Amino acid sequence: MKPHATTAAIDARRREAAQKLEQVEKAIGQLRRERGRLTVRAVAQRAGVSVTFLYENTKARALVSNAVDGSRTCQV
Repeated sequence: MKPHATTAAIDARRREAAQKLEQVEKAIGQLRRERGRLTVRAVAQRAGVSVTFLYENTKARALVSNAVDGSRTCQV
């Protein structure tokens, strides 16, 4: 693969990950407003991303972890 092609591929992956993170944030917000159950699977389904993405992407994992932990403290 040529260097510029590699750079383009990396940029595309970054844009895709950023878009997925936006979808995850939106899904978390929707589930909170609807008082839906905040779980990894529920967020993944609502955001249209895979559960694997939520676990493998450090930013996504942190978003979901904070949301799930926050929902547990509110319900107690």
